[in-house]
Amino acid sequence: MDNILYGLRRYKNKVKRKLKKWWKDQRPRFIVCLIGILLILILAIAHGLSGSGERISTDGFTHDSRFSNYLILNGIDVSYAQGDIDWKAVKKSGVDYVIIRAGYTGGNTGKRYVDEYFASNIKEAEDAGLMTGIYWFSQATTTDEAKAEARELVKLARGYQVDLPLVMDYELLDGGKLSAAFSSGSLTVSGATDCALAFCHTVEKAGYDSMVYGNSSFLQSNLDPVTIGENTHVWMAQYTTSASYSYLYSMWQASNTEKVSGITKNVDRDFWYVDTGSGYNAYGADPSRKSLNRCTVEIKDRSATYMGFKVEPKVSVYDGRKELEEGKDYYLSYVQNTEPGTGYAVVTGMGDYKDMAFASFKIKGI
Repeated sequence: MDNILYGLRRYKNKVKRKLKKWWKDQRPRFIVCLIGILLILILAIAHGLSGSGERISTDGFTHDSRFSNYLILNGIDVSYAQGDIDWKAVKKSGVDYVIIRAGYTGGNTGKRYVDEYFASNIKEAEDAGLMTGIYWFSQATTTDEAKAEARELVKLARGYQVDLPLVMDYELLDGGKLSAAFSSGSLTVSGATDCALAFCHTVEKAGYDSMVYGNSSFLQSNLDPVTIGENTHVWMAQYTTSASYSYLYSMWQASNTEKVSGITKNVDRDFWYVDTGSGYNAYGADPSRKSLNRCTVEIKDRSATYMGFKVEPKVSVYDGRKELEEGKDYYLSYVQNTEPGTGYAVVTGMGDYKDMAFASFKIKGI
């Protein structure tokens, strides 16, 4: 009996020694795993607490069948009218890009002014990870006036990462000089079209892509929509659930009553249509500049896990064997990267390169 008890004690001690050794060996790994689990829980809780705003809605809008195979990106446009904006909340809500008013021409005076919120809006939007474009509210009645507005816009663009086109916002204003010129007959459809093209050519010569904004009525009645669509990008405004504009356009402003997290006032709702296969091509760019769509865009990690923060995998761009330099040869941005699904890295040409290329990556849920 004593021998049996002695044997049991020896076995018990042996097991205890093995357990102690196992715990000693495994403790660091266990602690790391525990810390990892706690961090995931903390991040998930923090994400839930900080994600008080809803994601921007895509419901209620029907897109033209010509865009059925396109990537449709969510955008807004802003000016001083929206006041102070929490741009991180805007990005987190699912907004991919913003077009910001840089300045305007007075409807009665013809003088040019900078939007008081321009500098803060573009800097904070860029810092939050949004793609940005800028626009000038135009009242040009001559090509010289249009060129002067474009030069002001180019001047304001310098020093910022402007991924999207520089836009001529061409609109009639009650009592404004543009309306008066049309009413008096001193400005015709042909003349206004020339003004728009002069604006676009001026920003293109400065190395930027161009675009003309107008509501569907203005584009069809006050401009030559075929000529405009063949020579620049068109941002068409039509406040309806389904656009009926039959001419070329690449952006649609569908509403001016959108509610977006981070913005207390109503904001314009925009959609941008991109053929990711052929990329996004700039109008009027110097033919000596090489298209990024002929280069190779490589993403280091094509699959990532969404942890409550925007996903931005490392990107490399090659022209043959030559690796291009971010900030010198291209701008880098990310879209659709704030929720599980398919995100995109966007490289926009600068310097010796032009156009815009897209590369996709997967975002998994926790």
